[in-house]
Amino acid sequence: MKYEMIAIDLDGTLLNSNKEISKGNLIALEEAVAKGVKIILCSGRIFSAVKVFARQIGIDHPMIACNGAIIRDIKIGKDVYINPLTSEDAARVIEICHGHDIYFHAYVGDTMYVEELNYVSLAYWEGNQKLSPEDRIDIKVMKDFGRKLNEIGEPVTKIVVMDEDRERLFKIRKVMSAVPTVTLSSSCDENFEVMNKGVGKGKALDILSGYLGIPRQKTMAMGDNENDLTMLEFAEFGVAMANAIEEVKSAADYITLSNDEDGVGDAIRKFVL
Repeated sequence: MKYEMIAIDLDGTLLNSNKEISKGNLIALEEAVAKGVKIILCSGRIFSAVKVFARQIGIDHPMIACNGAIIRDIKIGKDVYINPLTSEDAARVIEICHGHDIYFHAYVGDTMYVEELNYVSLAYWEGNQKLSPEDRIDIKVMKDFGRKLNEIGEPVTKIVVMDEDRERLFKIRKVMSAVPTVTLSSSCDENFEVMNKGVGKGKALDILSGYLGIPRQKTMAMGDNENDLTMLEFAEFGVAMANAIEEVKSAADYITLSNDEDGVGDAIRKFVL
């Protein structure tokens, strides 16, 4: 079998517009798992928002969260790798957000910290009401979060900055890019994400490749946005969704159907099954 590991992004890739795994995708994933293929969910989401989909697929392989800042082995319940922001960089990023009066939320361990419920945090908060306790995202609203970082006692793995005004978002991203010890990326038009320097899905997949003993030559990756680029570049075979941004399509070896047309299942059937 040519591909023994498939790294798959969630939003805009495996998940459809309803944020669900379609029946067609699920069947293809289950058939691949039955053949011994390791399905690696590789997302910008916090880990607790990734594992719920791992459970739906029925896998317990290590998962990549926070754009590669965390690799956690579900089976043993421990982090294989973690590369958080320094406390100084986290404080600086938050200071810039405050200075521009823009929304942000931060991931610390398995908790999402927000100063106000809006955008993704509001969606998660509302979605929690429909989920079982084990699947809920731990969300804490904490005013003046930046000054309380030391009280939390754990490092920040990722900060997400969001705004509907793309021009404003671009300007603030440009300011943030002047911080030399962070990496910036994006997973949708309304955000950019801040991680420690060098963090990315590609580096995480490289580490996981060594951990699982599966060489990159037997690795396939699928994605749709900027934060998926390094993952597609690392993998032997990169797949872009039809709904992907042009940069991802240019970096891919194959362009599959969209996330609303079972694009993941299409690629798995063509190149794995």
